[in-house]
Amino acid sequence: MAEVEKSKGTADYAPTIVTPVMDDTNTNNNNASREDGSGSTAVHNTPTYPHRKLSGGEDEDVEKQAEMELSNSPPFEWDKGVWAWSTVFGAWCILFATFGMTNAYGVYQDYYVRTYLSTYTPSSIGWIGSIQIFFQFSMGFFAGKLFDAGHFYPMMVVACAFYAFCYFMLSLAKEQQYYQVFLAQGIGAGIALGFLFLPAISVISHHFKRYRAFAMGIVVSGSSCGGIVFPIMLNKLIEKHGFPTATRAVAATAAGLMALALVTMRTRVPPKPTTPAPAPTSSDEKAPAKPAGPPMPTIKELVSDLPYMLTIAAAF
Repeated sequence: MAEVEKSKGTADYAPTIVTPVMDDTNTNNNNASREDGSGSTAVHNTPTYPHRKLSGGEDEDVEKQAEMELSNSPPFEWDKGVWAWSTVFGAWCILFATFGMTNAYGVYQDYYVRTYLSTYTPSSIGWIGSIQIFFQFSMGFFAGKLFDAGHFYPMMVVACAFYAFCYFMLSLAKEQQYYQVFLAQGIGAGIALGFLFLPAISVISHHFKRYRAFAMGIVVSGSSCGGIVFPIMLNKLIEKHGFPTATRAVAATAAGLMALALVTMRTRVPPKPTTPAPAPTSSDEKAPAKPAGPPMPTIKELVSDLPYMLTIAAAF
């Protein structure tokens, strides 16, 4: 950029084009002044570089520019949008297919005691449902860490597929084979439930703030609706078509609902950082630092969390 230089003591002066020289001395200071031999002064406006070590005036310019960019960024809108309410619908489908099936365990237990596992005591059969509920909550140790790390979609896809697989395997279990029913419905389906329940509830906080309780109420109502539909469905189908066909029918219904949930659910908040921000080097000491955020809790910290452990014990 050319500058116009005016000589002192001259009434009629001719404009002189001065070409600025960019060297290491000039680039360290913004709006630096240089005097030549004739006593004239030329002002050079050098660009600011946020990644370099800046002077006091340039540091203020960088901070103002960062504030301006932040103010011009689009606002983070809560409680509205198509994806927000579609996520509520998807979470409702997950609760319908998971907790709704859990609420229908009374139908399974009655059938097991009377027919399918009649050689076993009701106490032994009751352990199937108890273990399923235990895994549904205790898997929050791992599901919570995966959700915070940003692995929502892979976790949900694998858990949905495994949940449907376990109930299809339950339909193949033989009569009086307790271990087959226990593995498929108690352990397998319980672990899958644990990786589905917590993320489906937690993802609502990505979209709702003021109406979060209202959205949560809609999502949780899915378990009540499933607890109405699945028992009626199982009773009618077992009576007409037998246990294997009835179990496959409810498994296919749950699989369809979970597939619909995977299409409609979306996350919005970026994952929490797991490592602190790198230390600034000598070239960017004055650059604005970004907060690293709190680290994710470890498994040891979760196990030593007394309120959480009491909640797990009460659920068991």
